[in-house]
Amino acid sequence: GLSLNILNCSSEHEFAVFELGISKFAEMDILLDILKPDHGLITNIYPAHTEYLGQEDRIFREKIKLFENLNSNSLAFYSLDNTYGAEVKKEYSKSLNLKTFGLLGENDYWAEIKNAGLLNTELIFRGNFEISVPLLGKQNACNIIAAIAVAVEFGVDLEDCRKALSDF
Repeated sequence: GLSLNILNCSSEHEFAVFELGISKFAEMDILLDILKPDHGLITNIYPAHTEYLGQEDRIFREKIKLFENLNSNSLAFYSLDNTYGAEVKKEYSKSLNLKTFGLLGENDYWAEIKNAGLLNTELIFRGNFEISVPLLGKQNACNIIAAIAVAVEFGVDLEDCRKALSDF
């Protein structure tokens, strides 16, 4: 869980990525109180965990608490491909350093799926940079693009991203 992962970090770690998995109302509040993140990324809004959270709108309201707890110089990553994309852009682009990612060209970081097969997923990033990742299926494409967006925003070279993802 989150607490154990935090305890596994030391002063040697410059960055850490934590998943704030939620399935019930108010769980995000507890996780944010423990973590107090500097930056945030919401990968998607799907009707998952509806047993406790109910409709997609309630899932969104629970997840968006991540952005509500960031400060004004924080990076906040969200996909305009997701439901509520325009709402997030309107609400948070002035208060946070909002960066968008996805398959739609209006995202800051976008890619086209060249191939989504059983052995790998091949993307053409921003129209001219090919990346092949040994993960199957197009469902991984947005997560790959999100990872690239975060890495590039924190100064990782795109070629280094390609190498790391090809070895994943």
